[in-house]
Amino acid sequence: MPRSPAVQETPCATRLWQRLAVFGPYAPLVLLFVVGLPLLSLSRALLMLWQWDRVAATGIWGEMLVQGVRVDLMQLGLLCLPVVFLMPLLAISPLWRLWRRVSALWLIVSIALLVLLEVASPAFINEYDTRPHRLFVEYLKYPGEVLPMLWEGFRAHLLGGLVLIGLALYAMARLVRPWLDQPRHWSNLRLWLVWPVVFLLLALSIRSSLDHRPANPATFALTSDPMVNTLILNSAYSVAYAVYGMRHEARSSEVYGKMGEEEILE
Repeated sequence: MPRSPAVQETPCATRLWQRLAVFGPYAPLVLLFVVGLPLLSLSRALLMLWQWDRVAATGIWGEMLVQGVRVDLMQLGLLCLPVVFLMPLLAISPLWRLWRRVSALWLIVSIALLVLLEVASPAFINEYDTRPHRLFVEYLKYPGEVLPMLWEGFRAHLLGGLVLIGLALYAMARLVRPWLDQPRHWSNLRLWLVWPVVFLLLALSIRSSLDHRPANPATFALTSDPMVNTLILNSAYSVAYAVYGMRHEARSSEVYGKMGEEEILE
């Protein structure tokens, strides 16, 4: 059956996967870091250049870039967790074909998500002087109101973002195409023996600290300018941390208890 031009593999992609073959079933995880780290670092550098007056005033632009890589490792580790949990069950010999398809789809969606949030960042910073965060998530609850507002006020950003996301999807589809044909070289035993080591490395990447508490946005508040501090982060991590905070914040009723209407009026 002929391959569609949209998913036709390229020689460069084939050579890349040949080099990644040494990682066996973990190759897609490695590729996520290979693609994700330069992508997020480039986006951060462009945002810093865009806001150079405020960045230069801090005098730590080099440290911002270095600490930004640390945040990127945290976020990429978080993205890897779902497939890592599935690997002992799906990356085995009988399900190898299914694993290749699941991991390829996960890889494409993960990179597209990173691109989506980075593309949305300039408009959000213009409007709220910060990277996408909790407000970005809350807006998703009201698509009927938000989409017309975006079309009227941010049409160029919206169209440009759709083009970039489309290009990212197309590029990743071509990049992962050779993976769908990769034979299985690792035994099940080797997969299971390496899995705890990979899980430990991801846990260290996500925590990014050996202290009692893992690194968090406050860890990267290196300047007195809140907006510049958010440039050290990446937008996917900023949104993920906002969702985490929303899910774990205490409800006021749980903190203060309940009062009857008569007690309130007294």
